[in-house]
Amino acid sequence: MISKVNKQKTRTSFKRQSLEHYLELDYPLEVVMEDGNYFISYPDLPGCMGHGRTIQKAIKCAEKSKRLWIEVALERGMEVPEPAGNYSGRLVLRMPKSLHRDLAMRARREGISLNQYLVSKLAKN
Repeated sequence: MISKVNKQKTRTSFKRQSLEHYLELDYPLEVVMEDGNYFISYPDLPGCMGHGRTIQKAIKCAEKSKRLWIEVALERGMEVPEPAGNYSGRLVLRMPKSLHRDLAMRARREGISLNQYLVSKLAKN
């Protein structure tokens, strides 16, 4: 059985920020169009979404939902996740020399750079 002290520690073990802090963060969003409506969700904020007949209305609705989602989470003492990583598009990858050579040769045969070759192969999968 978990004591009240342990529950309290678990609940406050993360660093809480202000509402303004979270609203200034750039949360990525996903947009889906279905049956003439736009649906917007924030993957980092589970269940937070908005919709509208136009993209502008959907964005406005989603922004209101995001604000309310964060306000409620803070009021309840819940953790508000910050946006997942900042993706620069750069990836450093270590591989065996033989694989590097094989991939470079394939790229050369196709007349493209190794980088272009790898991106095209990753995109297909």
